[in-house]
Amino acid sequence: MKVLKEFSRSECFFDDPFFSSLNRHPLKMTLKVFTSLLCFLRAKVFLGTIIAHKSETKTSGPTNLHSFRGGMKKICFLGAMLLYSSTLLANSQPASLIAYEKPGATALLVDKSECSVNVYQFNQHWENIYKVDCDVGKVAGDKLKEGDLKTPTGFYQLSQAWTGKTLRKQYGASAKIYGAGAFALNYPNYLDKVLYRKTGYGIWLHGTDKPHPEATRGCIATSNEDLLELARFINLKATPFIVEEKIDFLPEIKIRKIRNELSDFVENWRKYWESDKTEKYLSLYSKKFKTQRFNYDQWKNYKRIVNRRNKNRKIELRDLVIFKVKGVYTVQFTQKYSSTRINSTGRKHLYVVRNQGKLRIVSEKFENLPQHQPISPLQFAYKENEKTVF
Repeated sequence: MKVLKEFSRSECFFDDPFFSSLNRHPLKMTLKVFTSLLCFLRAKVFLGTIIAHKSETKTSGPTNLHSFRGGMKKICFLGAMLLYSSTLLANSQPASLIAYEKPGATALLVDKSECSVNVYQFNQHWENIYKVDCDVGKVAGDKLKEGDLKTPTGFYQLSQAWTGKTLRKQYGASAKIYGAGAFALNYPNYLDKVLYRKTGYGIWLHGTDKPHPEATRGCIATSNEDLLELARFINLKATPFIVEEKIDFLPEIKIRKIRNELSDFVENWRKYWESDKTEKYLSLYSKKFKTQRFNYDQWKNYKRIVNRRNKNRKIELRDLVIFKVKGVYTVQFTQKYSSTRINSTGRKHLYVVRNQGKLRIVSEKFENLPQHQPISPLQFAYKENEKTVF
């Protein structure tokens, strides 16, 4: 009984609040699981010793010893499995970053549930190198329409930036609430407008004139000092800015599997298009497919006509990156297209979902390659003295 009391007092149980967020803190989970396992093994050893000792007076020693060793083997096997599982979790990365593993690559991830902005950088693996507190819209959930006081969830980029000084010159004293400055999200983005029919505008990442950020009308607010630190990691129209209800994680081995599956899918899409296998090419599109110009049936007719006219197609793809938010894979790459009638080079975006276990394209767009991206004025503001910035 003494052993059981000691065991019950130890921190070996999985019913504490920590485990409500295991998937968000894989390294902590590893330590917690391992600590709990050690406590469990300690108790089992004590209990096994007591049982074996008491049984010696009733049965033969070798029989009890064999039984005890068999039990310990099971415990060790269980421990090895738990340790293996926790190791996989320790090697996890954000589930939204499927293929963006360039040395030094940086992505900003907002976790609305815990009100934080997280800077992830890739150097052999993804690492959270900087994290700041923030506040979001006064109303929980994904933004759907103008005035709903919600912060949008999705994959965005920061398209414009202003220092606090510039905002005050442009908007007067009312701009003081934005503190050191602001970055504009490209909300509503393509998916917001085409698939989700969202409305609204003016969603910013900005500072504040308050001691601490407060709930907003839909923007993401941080302290002035934190905003200026974040500015060092932002390249306008380039750095991924992902807003999620909660940042989820997956083991790297699972991420690789998804990445390889999507890479194969895109290669089949390219191969069918280039080799004039139009029906196989069209079979990779969802019946819910839509763009700003076409629905699924219109798209099929359009592509059949275009493919008949453009012979000797040659399609080259490079610089593949993949992100996932809200169940949609955003697949981006540089596409070089040549045929008897058309030659073009630009950035292609495929939006892919799983439909009954199969990958299917629900939308796509093509745009000319962007020109050189400007440096954020807030990166210069970071170097200014406090009096000038604020």
